[in-house]
Amino acid sequence: MPIDGFAIVAASVSAAAPVGLAVLASAAIRPQWAAATRLIAVVVAVGVALWDVVPRLVEGPVASVAGLFVLGLLVPLALAMLVARIRGGDRRVLGAGAALGALTLHQLVDGLAIGGAWSTGGGLSVSLAVAAHSVPLLGAALHLVGLVGGRERAVRAGLLMGIVSAVGAVAGAVGAPLLPSVEVWLPPVMAGLVLNLVVAGFTHSHSDLPESPPQ
Repeated sequence: MPIDGFAIVAASVSAAAPVGLAVLASAAIRPQWAAATRLIAVVVAVGVALWDVVPRLVEGPVASVAGLFVLGLLVPLALAMLVARIRGGDRRVLGAGAALGALTLHQLVDGLAIGGAWSTGGGLSVSLAVAAHSVPLLGAALHLVGLVGGRERAVRAGLLMGIVSAVGAVAGAVGAPLLPSVEVWLPPVMAGLVLNLVVAGFTHSHSDLPESPPQ
């Protein structure tokens, strides 16, 4: 299968652009809106998890899909608890780090989907669907990371997510024939990871957040 240069470029831009918009959106959110921002992140994260899991529960083996989902949900939580016990540290920062890891992996999967769609047709519609949930989810998440760890950390996290999204898009565009086999097991795991965002990262009370974000 020949490599389509236009599909690679279009997929890369389509995957990275929502992350850039999310970084700009996170900078525009005022600190006093933290509670509402956290609620947005929770609602969108739950929606994304359901979107990834429910269709596969209907179409595929329930036990396998449920097991993969639980694996994605529990493994990061266990690792975060282990790190907190061994090394100590601020739970808010550890939780935000676990959430960012989950989101970064999810952006990789979104990039794969976008790249595959641009190679086989329907790239624009898939890109718009991904952007519709990525911009509010990442914008809210990066804003809360900025409150906990500083604005510079949030910008670095956004840059990393943009790069990962673009890399996933290139991989999806080049390896589109291989995607169906990956899509059998990867989305349920990613759904668990994204829901980990709710459990580990952004369910703290408003009092857990600093009054003034670190610089």
